[in-house]
Amino acid sequence: MRLKSTITLLLLNLATFGLIFLLQNDNRSQPGAAQGLSSQISRHVIEADQIRIEGPGLREAHPRILRREGSNWFLESSVRWPANYFAVNRILNQLQFLEEQIAFSVEEIRRTGQSLGDYGLKTPFLVLRVSGEESSIDLKIGSPTEIGGNVYILGPGGRQIHVVSYELIDSLLVPEDELRNRKVFDIPVFEIEALGVQHLHAQDNGQADLKVLLRRSTNGWRFESPLSAGADPARVTNTINRLASLKVRRFIPEQGDPLRRGLDSPSMKVTLHGNKRQQTLLIGNPSQSSGQEPAYYARIEGNPTVFTVEAKPFDELRIAQQSLRERNFMNFGDALPGAINLLGNGLEIRLRRLETGGWQGIEGDNGKDVMPRRASQAIIGKFIKDLKDLYATGFPVDSPTPSDLDRLGFSNPERTIQLSFQGDSPDLVLELAHPRDNEENLYARTN
Repeated sequence: MRLKSTITLLLLNLATFGLIFLLQNDNRSQPGAAQGLSSQISRHVIEADQIRIEGPGLREAHPRILRREGSNWFLESSVRWPANYFAVNRILNQLQFLEEQIAFSVEEIRRTGQSLGDYGLKTPFLVLRVSGEESSIDLKIGSPTEIGGNVYILGPGGRQIHVVSYELIDSLLVPEDELRNRKVFDIPVFEIEALGVQHLHAQDNGQADLKVLLRRSTNGWRFESPLSAGADPARVTNTINRLASLKVRRFIPEQGDPLRRGLDSPSMKVTLHGNKRQQTLLIGNPSQSSGQEPAYYARIEGNPTVFTVEAKPFDELRIAQQSLRERNFMNFGDALPGAINLLGNGLEIRLRRLETGGWQGIEGDNGKDVMPRRASQAIIGKFIKDLKDLYATGFPVDSPTPSDLDRLGFSNPERTIQLSFQGDSPDLVLELAHPRDNEENLYARTN
């Protein structure tokens, strides 16, 4: 009896294992029969490095191709451009968490005398292909259901029809412009270490090209070209922030007259220098759009995609060598001068700071010194503060020639002010002058 029972149990086990084996094989061959669409495609979505969307449901005749490089996605259909992270993420989330209402096999509908055409799947509204390094899946999207706000999808392998939420279609049918990241520069603000502006003048106006370069240092921002000078930190920071957050106003189709856009001979190049990388924006002709703020045609160097950008930031950059300059030019910080000499109109006044903290003044007249007199500490304190607060309203000449200096009156300055400091600090000399033919403007220069 025991042997008979053992043999019976062994046969039952073999039958059970055989049934499990057959069911597993059947599930492998018909994945949709055992699991929902979301489960079937989840792994492919997670590993996806390319999404291809095509079909008559698109506004464009060409397919939309999204390709992942590292952690970034790019739209590579009509033109290559960084993709909108949120739009791509919405597509991936909709695929990974599909709300499936029901599923039935293609064999079932055929037994009832129906066909794929009855569900809009013979000529699909959209065809979606999600690809990874080793595999890909195709989803064919057909007609919307009559009620419920859903849509029919032919799953991978073409064996099962699934009814899912129409939200997936909404994410796939966003305008192509919305699939693009509208930021012009992708170098973050904290990484930017230099700003270059190159003005490319027309040859017939007699002006040469002008290159402006500002670079960040431990002491703030400075001009390296066309001159060595301090830059206004607040103005430069505002300009950098504005450029880094610059958005594309409108993408321009490839059709059209490229000469009208002026990008074959751009009027300006704006370059942001980051950490071992840089991006250059080419600025072309004005874009005339009625009812909108002024704009320029533009494109990133090395990328043929043409778009428009707001004109105002670039109009301001045309005078960057002046607009971004540091205008407080008497910068001696908290240092207190030990002596001040005032010269002009035949007078010489020498002021000396005493060890007690007070000041004494010696006035020279016709080559003769008069007796020292105590000077007003309050008036001298205000005078030093006024010197620190001197503010340039403009920069008429950056590299003056002797004739420039003579024309502006520096051959016979109205006043010369010399500040002497203790220790190794050099003297600071300020000259103030009126032009010979215009005494309304006062010009200044330092040593």
